[in-house]
Amino acid sequence: MAIASKDLALASHKSTVYALIATLGCAFFAFAILKPAWIALDLHVPGEPSTKIDFTQPVDSIFYVRNADWGYRWSVLVPTSVWFHPVVTWGIRSLPALLSSNYRLWLISLLSGFGALIAVYEYIKEISPTRLKASALLLVPLLPGGLSIATGNAELPCLFFTSLLSLSILRGWASYHPLLWGALAILTKPNALYMIPILGVYLTAAVFTRDRKIVQNSLFGIASILAVWLLWILFVDVNAGQLGAYWQVREISSVPLSGGPLTFLQRFARVLVYSSNQGEVLKFVTALAIPLLDMWILLLVPLKSETHRVSILAGILAMVFVMFAINNPNKIIVYATTMPSHFAIGLLFLEQSFGKQANGNDLEKPLARLVRLSLGTSYLAFCVLMGLFFIIGTPLEWYY
Repeated sequence: MAIASKDLALASHKSTVYALIATLGCAFFAFAILKPAWIALDLHVPGEPSTKIDFTQPVDSIFYVRNADWGYRWSVLVPTSVWFHPVVTWGIRSLPALLSSNYRLWLISLLSGFGALIAVYEYIKEISPTRLKASALLLVPLLPGGLSIATGNAELPCLFFTSLLSLSILRGWASYHPLLWGALAILTKPNALYMIPILGVYLTAAVFTRDRKIVQNSLFGIASILAVWLLWILFVDVNAGQLGAYWQVREISSVPLSGGPLTFLQRFARVLVYSSNQGEVLKFVTALAIPLLDMWILLLVPLKSETHRVSILAGILAMVFVMFAINNPNKIIVYATTMPSHFAIGLLFLEQSFGKQANGNDLEKPLARLVRLSLGTSYLAFCVLMGLFFIIGTPLEWYY
């Protein structure tokens, strides 16, 4: 027992060290690569070509900074203030003013990324029998969305909270944990809503197995997300002095499904056939490729129970459903980045493809080994292309 506890403590120490190395590596990458590249490519605020921004607040992250500096402007005429949830803004305000607001946002993202890496590693321990080395955390920035650790954003804080929410269910933590992490996740980004089907699967399975703790924590997590979200919606409406203000500003950021439920696919077909804008084509291709690839990987990686597999699948399908519902291909990468399972199955697949456990099987036939290595190499190539898409596509407005 003492030896097992010592091994556990050592593994935890190693994951912290490698998470720190990965985070510092992303910080260096931001200064060495992203900053000069995005300055050269003239990154600016969406819809504001004269307002230049860098890796500390790319794309729409500047609006969290503006809310921190100027306060919320409670009007549907200023949707870029109202539609952003408040936790990141609170975090910016709480840090010392010695740093400029945009660098406070970047620091929050880095610290959240560090915590999220450790939490995702612990999450993998709960769902998979694979003994993943802590050094695998160095590969997270390679995975789709992983490079966002290097930038100031709200996705990493949300990932941190959703990872802790998942652990609170799987490890049977005290009941205040799912209440706390669910509330913080939804007050960071509405992406936390995709945790509801994930928790719903655990809840359903626990009812059949009569695991009261998982039933209780799953219910608390779902209730926390829904209740706090509804309270925030009410808070926005009251401050804006207009019933439905929250939903009105949300509609501004989406593309209406005026053509019916297949509008997204119709737009994709038109862009693919007629558009000469490579950014538009890549947006739609990656919007479908990321969830489809995740679902394919999910079928291959070893998990402790099929409940975990169905739960992860439910989360992926929820993301796809919302993407289709709002008819917006830009959103899928930020959705995936806030789900711990997205990174977990990616790391497990790389371990299955290249790790010692995979290579140590002497009974594996040469053809099967070649197929496994080929699939792993193809996935790595996709990850590298997604990284390039992130670096080049962000300033070229492919994500807007």
